[in-house]
Amino acid sequence: IKLAIEQGINYFDTAYIYSGSEAALGEILEKNDLRDKVNIATKLPHYLIRNMQAMEKLFQEQLKRLRTDYVDYYLMHMLNDEKSWQRLCALGVREWIAQKKAGGAIRNTGNLVMRDSTLTNCEAVTGNGGVRTIADARAMAETGVSAIMVGRGALGNPGIFAELKRGLGLPSD
Repeated sequence: IKLAIEQGINYFDTAYIYSGSEAALGEILEKNDLRDKVNIATKLPHYLIRNMQAMEKLFQEQLKRLRTDYVDYYLMHMLNDEKSWQRLCALGVREWIAQKKAGGAIRNTGNLVMRDSTLTNCEAVTGNGGVRTIADARAMAETGVSAIMVGRGALGNPGIFAELKRGLGLPSD
């Protein structure tokens, strides 16, 4: 990780369910005083959330593992359908995200699309300044992030890459 940062990599993607990844990244960044040189992305595993207390507890655990008081990109992990989004909304996720963003604990939010998605409206989860969809990945690129991750399930969908290219203003061929 230290070598990667020295070579210009400034975006590190992790998740609650990636065994040991948040803790390892946090330890290395803290030990080498590198937190301010990187963008950290981690993910809300909505499929583990049953209420707002669980969401808050999980997020606080992530911050502790990462040894930081904020994350640069907080993504909705595998939020692939409108039903899951509506369930989160009913729990109060919009208000929770707004509170975290206002307090500086979350800088930007977005949705990690893992496969063909029926989710049509991610705007409410992200708000201004975040990664709205893959098509709006330019917002992420404009902040100086040098890598954008597309989930493994998207690899079989060429439309995802065409959308990503359009969002970044790249030629389609």
